[in-house]
Amino acid sequence: MISSEKGGGLEGIDDKMGAVKEESSNLSPKPSPGKVSTSSPLEKTPQKPKTHNYVIMQWNQKDLTLLPETVNGIPNPKYGASKERVENVAKTIKEYKNKKGPAVCVFEEVRTGGGGERAVKFIVNWINIRLGRTTWDYCLSGEVNPEGRRRELYAVIWCKDIMGEIWPDLTDYGGRRLMGNGFCKPTTATQMPTTRHQAAASATEDEAPSFRIGDALIDLTDVRKKWQQLDAGGDVNLYFDRLPVLFTFKPPEIEFKIHIIACHSATGGESKSPHQNIIETAYLQSMCTQATEQGEFVVLLGDFNTAERHNQTEYMWDRDVPFLSEEESELFRPTRAAFLECYYRGVPSALPTNVYPFLSGECATPKHNDDIWLPTNFDKMNRITNRGRLDSRGNRHQGVVLPIPERVLGIWDKKTREYFLEIGNNNFRSAKKQELNRRLSMAWSDHRPISVDLSPSSRSQSTGRSSRKSTGSTVVFHGEALDKKLEKMSMGDDDTRNSQSQSNSQEQGNLQEQDISKEQCNTQEQDISKEQGSLQEQDISKKQGGSKKDELTILLLSAQDKLRQDPKNPDIQAEVDHYTRDLEKLEQEEGRY
Repeated sequence: MISSEKGGGLEGIDDKMGAVKEESSNLSPKPSPGKVSTSSPLEKTPQKPKTHNYVIMQWNQKDLTLLPETVNGIPNPKYGASKERVENVAKTIKEYKNKKGPAVCVFEEVRTGGGGERAVKFIVNWINIRLGRTTWDYCLSGEVNPEGRRRELYAVIWCKDIMGEIWPDLTDYGGRRLMGNGFCKPTTATQMPTTRHQAAASATEDEAPSFRIGDALIDLTDVRKKWQQLDAGGDVNLYFDRLPVLFTFKPPEIEFKIHIIACHSATGGESKSPHQNIIETAYLQSMCTQATEQGEFVVLLGDFNTAERHNQTEYMWDRDVPFLSEEESELFRPTRAAFLECYYRGVPSALPTNVYPFLSGECATPKHNDDIWLPTNFDKMNRITNRGRLDSRGNRHQGVVLPIPERVLGIWDKKTREYFLEIGNNNFRSAKKQELNRRLSMAWSDHRPISVDLSPSSRSQSTGRSSRKSTGSTVVFHGEALDKKLEKMSMGDDDTRNSQSQSNSQEQGNLQEQDISKEQCNTQEQDISKEQGSLQEQDISKKQGGSKKDELTILLLSAQDKLRQDPKNPDIQAEVDHYTRDLEKLEQEEGRY
């Protein structure tokens, strides 16, 4: 249907996309005139509406760019290698998830000057051509480091069929960048001082940054005070080294927005100090905590550079890693604790996200710098697990560090051979390991892509916002009726605990009455399908041992209540872990049916 690629130029891809659009419109089914359906929605067999999973991918590139095909009318000898690299990136994305690809992918380290946008546009068009229709799109941020030595953009590409259109929730002086005015608010809202090292002593405490993420109002007064205290040594800048960027989507199948905050945190190399990375982390954690507490679904992802030589700031993200100083602990432990109560890590922290061991150099080490952080207590999205647990629908929700494709390993082997043939067999000691690493990374990247697979819960299509910060439970419970009962249990309703069997029966009867009421009111077919699907799910759940699940739930909630009162008690923690494992095992058994 689509002709093979000739010449490889971006212009050729654009021509093909025009043909794809025209062919798609010709193949679209046309309505038959004179045929009007007279059947009632109630006469059709209700079916549960299909919902997509939302696979979110994060991938830090290495100066992603596509060089021009010609320079002053002369063919560019470097264009071929540049195009091959961008094609490798596109293939990796398209072939993921059995060639379905993710729903959305975020890039950092996209070059400015036109080459970065050419590369991103090439990737999107390459995917669309192979799909046979225009369903993928892209969006670029403004420059995230306008004063940096190597200018950088972020980019997001996404499938519009799943994610819908991007929402311009927040705009500034050229993109969707956050904190563009620095760690304090200057007198003019759009003012951009000429140096990052300007003193902030003249700013008053009520000039902390404030903005909105969706409907959530973010006030960073508290973090700003910590920035002022930590900046006593002068090794913290006035700005993020690279600004965080907000991308917001409203998928058509769910009734809430998905906000994605992308970041590329400070490496610490300029000041040879972790303080810049620490304060950037505190700002990111605070804005995400506030947003999720106010009911927004915010995904935080990016390259956080925690494992870099001058940072080593894993303690800002892991409660089991101690702070290096009493001052840092006093300042940032509350911020970290609040964030970790609202968020969990989406990918295994034990796996490196750089391309180790495919690196050269005596200092080459495995590093886990890239992460995806997800809200813990958002009841409309299922929680993922790195242990491969199945939920009651049989879905597996898992975070993944993607492997390096075999074809890329073959390209790396070829480039390595070429490099050593260039320097000759008598010059091994003169080999520049950084140069070899650069050549390899420019064929793909120096980071592995990571992803999470999110699925909406049974409550995702109901109206209303998610609840504010809850108990911090580590288990997701399915079904609106069960959720209401658990809420009463957590509040100490003894009558509810003692009449568990009667409550289950009454709730099922209430749901059936609601279904009958909906049919009598002649509601839309989708609403009926949704209600019947919910009842079928709960019926299956009860047949597979619902009473046992409820009993474990009560025991877990009771243990969690005791743990909140005595958080350092190892016996109570062991009890919580025991009931959590039993409940997960039961859910896993349910998922096999």
